[in-house]
Amino acid sequence: MKQSESLRESSLGEPLGLAVHRSTRTLIGPTGARVELPWLTLQLLSALSEHQPAFVDAKRLQALVWPDTHISPDALKQRVRLARQVLREAGYDPALLDSVRGEGYALRVPLVDAMPDAMSDTAPAISGNADAQSPTPDAVSPVSSRYRVTWWQRWRIAVVGALIFTAAVVAEAIGNWRSSPGRPQPLIGPVPVRVGIATSTIGDPAADEAARTLAAALQSALANHDKVLSVPMSDPAACDTSAAVHLCARSMAGAASVRMSVTDRRSGASLIDAEWQNATMVPSVFAQSAAHTQVALLLSPGVLRWIGGPSPVGDRDFASYLTAVRAFTTCDTVAWHDAIADLATTNARAPQFRSARALALVLQGASNAEVDARVLIDSAHTLLGEEPNLALARAAIVVAHTRGSAHDSASAAFQQLQRMSPGIASGTERALRCITRESPSPPRVLSR
Repeated sequence: MKQSESLRESSLGEPLGLAVHRSTRTLIGPTGARVELPWLTLQLLSALSEHQPAFVDAKRLQALVWPDTHISPDALKQRVRLARQVLREAGYDPALLDSVRGEGYALRVPLVDAMPDAMSDTAPAISGNADAQSPTPDAVSPVSSRYRVTWWQRWRIAVVGALIFTAAVVAEAIGNWRSSPGRPQPLIGPVPVRVGIATSTIGDPAADEAARTLAAALQSALANHDKVLSVPMSDPAACDTSAAVHLCARSMAGAASVRMSVTDRRSGASLIDAEWQNATMVPSVFAQSAAHTQVALLLSPGVLRWIGGPSPVGDRDFASYLTAVRAFTTCDTVAWHDAIADLATTNARAPQFRSARALALVLQGASNAEVDARVLIDSAHTLLGEEPNLALARAAIVVAHTRGSAHDSASAAFQQLQRMSPGIASGTERALRCITRESPSPPRVLSR
């Protein structure tokens, strides 16, 4: 199947991505039509795709597309109009490039690099210059006899061919090594990550209402995370079959309890499984529950790309992270120490897994009363420099200040953490309460 066909539409009626061949600056439409992308239009779409699905305000977008040039707002509006025209010519809905007054501009779907075979479509390329067509075979002059290939040229062609073949073999070997078990595998499909939210009812009014309330609370929690879209599912079974869903989140009513589960649709791995015995208490306890924290940790920046590796249970680095997440939501210090050891191996193997590095810092600070708070804070600030939205790094700063008895600093950092991620803030507060079991007086962040 060609790239243009495989990206045609999701079950929501929108394409899963805009296929682009960057080296030739070509946009490939759903039916294979190819449209030349002007350089600035490609820069505009690329900038919006990097922030997708979030809106980018006009000033920020101008700085991304024209980094060294001062332009008028009209120039940006004109470029947006041209980009929508290109989308229309390729067969896409121009409304995929969205705009909201006061918010800025956004792409509903990301740019996706086109596969090489997508460029071999027979559909004609569309260009703004109708005269710039390729010459017909009759217009090409025959090759003169003086350009006949000599034996020396044949030898050079053979050598070059051998080198190209060798390079291809080496590239294939590297590709096989990179896709071997243990290597990080990307989440299926393009960003944003779509989480299907389904509700299963049993006909009991109280239990069913609690399940629906839980689904609404979960949807609200997902709304706080960038590049994550919640997709309400009318039929719980559709969550397992929809091509537009990466994760399935279900709220299920029971006779005396309500359950919530989150699974990876591709591998079937269970990521979160929580149960509340008293259905009527669900609305008030979910915001402070371990499940809320686990949702926030699961959606921490960069985590989702590690789900669903080559094994049925997912990538081993993600498995270590998920174990540490579950340990973090308990007061089991033995589990904390085991998680720290596992994360040390993960961080040595995959240092780019920043959320795992940050969670290790949080657990180190929470489990060790003699930790060097200054080293912990410096490490957390290094992570924030690499990933400013990494709430787990802010949580590490809260724990470090608490361990260092810098309660005012801990309280200020905790307030910042609450604004970044209420779920992770709730989990950090529980971890701090575990710390107070060892301390003669609770940190001020808990008595605010």
